[in-house]
Amino acid sequence: MRKKILIGLGVIILLPILVILSMRLTAKSQTVGAVTANRDASALKITEVTSATWKHPETVIGKAYKIEKNKNDKKLVHVEFAYNPADIDPKIPETALRLYKWQEKAENPYWAPVKSSVDTKRHTVSADLTSFSILAVHAPLMYYWPESDVVALNTYLASLTKKIPEYSCGIVIIVGEELIEWVDGEIVEYYLRPDGEDVETRDCVHREGSIYPSIADWQSHQREMKWGPKQSRNTQYTLDICIGWQTDDKKSAKVDGVVRDQKGKPLEGITVIAKKITYWPTEEKVVTKEDGSYHLDMHSGEYKVTADPATGGNGKHKNCASGGYTERFHEFGEFPNDIEGYRHGPWQKDITLQCADYYIDETVTLPVDATTYGIRTQGTETQHITGRLLKPTSGGYGWEGIWEVDQRFETKTKTSGSMKIMGGVINMPSGSATARDRFVYQFTLSRGVKAGSTFAIVGSRAGDGYQLDTTIDAGGVQVSANGASASWNIGSKSNKSTADYVAVTQTHKVVSVSGEDGLIIELPAMLSSKLSQVPIKRISE
Repeated sequence: MRKKILIGLGVIILLPILVILSMRLTAKSQTVGAVTANRDASALKITEVTSATWKHPETVIGKAYKIEKNKNDKKLVHVEFAYNPADIDPKIPETALRLYKWQEKAENPYWAPVKSSVDTKRHTVSADLTSFSILAVHAPLMYYWPESDVVALNTYLASLTKKIPEYSCGIVIIVGEELIEWVDGEIVEYYLRPDGEDVETRDCVHREGSIYPSIADWQSHQREMKWGPKQSRNTQYTLDICIGWQTDDKKSAKVDGVVRDQKGKPLEGITVIAKKITYWPTEEKVVTKEDGSYHLDMHSGEYKVTADPATGGNGKHKNCASGGYTERFHEFGEFPNDIEGYRHGPWQKDITLQCADYYIDETVTLPVDATTYGIRTQGTETQHITGRLLKPTSGGYGWEGIWEVDQRFETKTKTSGSMKIMGGVINMPSGSATARDRFVYQFTLSRGVKAGSTFAIVGSRAGDGYQLDTTIDAGGVQVSANGASASWNIGSKSNKSTADYVAVTQTHKVVSVSGEDGLIIELPAMLSSKLSQVPIKRISE
């Protein structure tokens, strides 16, 4: 009982202290309209500016505020301007917003950008101020150009970045911005972007002292436009752009990891493939060791890394589905403002693969024998089919769930015969063809399926791996009709073609079920009239 009383007294004593501390903390900040500052009203005065005394009021997003210091201290003042996305022109990205300060003491007052940052989730623009005036949220003037000028500028930028140098891992864009406005031939406003606010860096920073190649010297893009109703009032906006590529030809990024199955068992003989997906493309490959470990030396950049059992050196893991990750590996440099999410090596990246107790790995040969309009096609169709259980369904025998299948075809055929059409006969010369094709699709085997049960496959046919070689043997085509005949020699002709991806949806059936030992299913064919019957096997321990 005494302990409870003491605790109660402690709470009673602490509450006023906490309230006082809270009041002191909150007293150090203030909010006026859309602006929040880390100074109270005794230190900082914030006033909404209701009259548009500055030039180009249409470019202000939301409202402008005059900020004045009441106390002469040297500490930075942090301000945060809230904005409403509905007030922004749809052509202007929120990421382009910044604070602008009205330079009212200049001989020709103008809006000048302040170093600031945008939070697109909270819809705020914030900055640390050392000098004070009227401030407002703006976008750079280029966003107020006519659309045709914006298209011209984007086309120009695209031409500068079209050719990517070897080993590129990032880009530096240096922008110079100049605004000149005049009325009746007399300059009334001049603005030049301040030093230190003209560099945009993406992805990686070059090594200290290194030289990165520039693919464009300083370039100008000028447009003269009307600003306001008066014919004599004009604004010339010049954007000077220099683009420099950042490179890493040393394979500075070092990545180590271990490939395991979902139970933690190391997997040997898995091929780990790292494909660079930004800027200059390249690829690195390595096969995991006995302990499942791998090591990659890579050029800095963003990569898609895949652990692929299908291309492994020992073929032990037919029952495992591929997996991996996408990440940025930049070994050198520091990023401006310590951008979150960028790390510098070495990296440890382990990969977990889903490995089931069942798999498909079968080679099937089917006959091709078909006659169309008197032309007979004969040959063989060879299929190599691999499949993995991506997402098992709990319960059942263990092979139930979502399967992914890669089915590759090679069909070799010869043609012969005569075509009868409209009372005539065309004797065709013999020909041969070799076709390679590929199906990539998924299907689901549900619990309780039995012989005769059906399932749908959904995926794509052709595309990667598709190729058709057709050869017609040297010889003549003979035509006879209405008691007359004709012939001509077509010589030897060869044709090669490929195909784009084509969506495929088919329904197939379960041939037989052997319980825990697996089952046999029916899968597609390309030219054969027979369908392939493929076993789903249990992996041997």
